[in-house]
Amino acid sequence: MNETIKLSPSMKVTTKVDLNWNVKMPVDGKPPVTIKAGTQIEVHFSETIPTRLFIKHDDRLLRIRLADAHTKVTGINKMPGLKTLEKYSFDSVAKTVTGHRTEPDGYGPDGSPSWLLVFGII
Repeated sequence: MNETIKLSPSMKVTTKVDLNWNVKMPVDGKPPVTIKAGTQIEVHFSETIPTRLFIKHDDRLLRIRLADAHTKVTGINKMPGLKTLEKYSFDSVAKTVTGHRTEPDGYGPDGSPSWLLVFGII
């Protein structure tokens, strides 16, 4: 699938663990990438794919699942529980992955999606 991914402005975060891509088997013919724990990086959100966090690295666009990004980088909140997601779906206010208040199908000022978008509820 060849789609255009529109990225939000960058947000600086620090890695909590080593981040590795294509370590076992490179699928794109490019060498594996490792970003060491404690490295400050810039990440982006996307309205095109609200389930992922994006990192530009050299000429590659690396992805992290937003549902577990809080375990890998700073600045992303832990996903809410089922009752909270249910409340968001009935209220006119939800939270984004970075903690901003927004509409249930909305994005924060930093481009971060609501948790309902991340989980495909909306």
